[in-house]
Amino acid sequence: MKQNSIWNQSVTINRFPSLNQDLECEIVIVGGGLCGLLTAYYLSLEGKQVVVLEKNLIGRGKTSLSTAVITLEHDILYSNLIEKLGFNKAKNYLMANLFAIKEYKSLANIFDFDFEEKPNCLYATKNAEIIEKEYKSLLRLGLETNLKLTNQIELPIEIQKALFIDDQAMMNPMKLINNLSKRLTIYENSQVTKVYNNYLICNNFKVKARKIIITSHFPFINKVGLYFAKMYQKKSFVIAISNFDKLQATYSNLNDDDFYFRDYNGYLLIGGNDKRIGSKGVSFNNLIDFAKKKFPSCKVEYFWSNQDCISLDQVPYIGKYSHFYSNVYVATGFNLWGMTNSLIAAKILTDLIMARHNPYYHLYNPFGRLFNKQLIFNIGNFVKNLLVLKKTRCTHMGCTLLFNESEEVYECPCHGTMYDKDGNIICSPGIKNLK
Repeated sequence: MKQNSIWNQSVTINRFPSLNQDLECEIVIVGGGLCGLLTAYYLSLEGKQVVVLEKNLIGRGKTSLSTAVITLEHDILYSNLIEKLGFNKAKNYLMANLFAIKEYKSLANIFDFDFEEKPNCLYATKNAEIIEKEYKSLLRLGLETNLKLTNQIELPIEIQKALFIDDQAMMNPMKLINNLSKRLTIYENSQVTKVYNNYLICNNFKVKARKIIITSHFPFINKVGLYFAKMYQKKSFVIAISNFDKLQATYSNLNDDDFYFRDYNGYLLIGGNDKRIGSKGVSFNNLIDFAKKKFPSCKVEYFWSNQDCISLDQVPYIGKYSHFYSNVYVATGFNLWGMTNSLIAAKILTDLIMARHNPYYHLYNPFGRLFNKQLIFNIGNFVKNLLVLKKTRCTHMGCTLLFNESEEVYECPCHGTMYDKDGNIICSPGIKNLK
């Protein structure tokens, strides 16, 4: 059993040089994950000169740790979106995700990335009435694909209710990363440490650009934008077992103590145990126990964890970074659903750069979405952990760090920066290693 993602074993990614001189370009993108490379690809199709700067290796961050399910059904239900944001915004969110699925299908005609159309199933082992409410909400929003309510699924789980949605999909994200990278100008092992309105500092070199796009997971610029207050990070755990027959659908959980599933090339991926970074609780053990109990002949081959930024209203932040930085743009807060949100972000950012109307821009615009009770909780959690008297502190904003024994990493409970046991940084927004 290897603590590694299944995707990292599936393809050999092209490698790129490190930035070793000053540079001037039209557009620079900070972050070489799926969102950054999709944005660079679409802008290059518009004839723009684009450079991608990645602090480590492209795709080896959050993209390689995804389960890569492409679906319109995310952690926030459409029934809740209608109640919280209104019918029109909920409809806009639905249409944006349907557009992303359709666009991935178009990309699959150009690139081979194991794209496969499959239904997605949202199931519940309790609270069946919420599934029925979601079904009615999708019908009300005008979803044209086939919807089906059922009391049984192919997995060995006793459920109360499930909702199948046709015309969803799954893919291998690292194969898409590899194909996109062949058409782009990329610098790896090139860490950006400072960003200004028309230039940035990378590897101690100056990079001038007309437009700067930050797609580096959690934005590390704190003096404007307030993203450190508008987001926190949540972690999810995944295992991959071998000797498994092909599933007819992908499966998403409704209840926090349920799991999600998809298959890939003879493996079954089982994920769950979502929790805020720094909180105590289960990790991989109950996933492994579940697999061995339900699939006695299986072998656990891989296990890994992923984390993502959670926005105040569970809708990503895509658009201008701040009123004070007119030439800097951002895409973040994907709320554990990076596949469709990465593509939506790439399209919105491309249209913004090209001064074109985008029908989804106003929903994802980072401005004007600050007043939320989650903001108060985020700030309170930051102050509490800032005042704890411990020596080991995060290099981002000084919060005390907690040691996660199950994964042997230091974690920041404020903003989710992660370090290995030797103090080397694994995950942003921090950019410096521990001393």
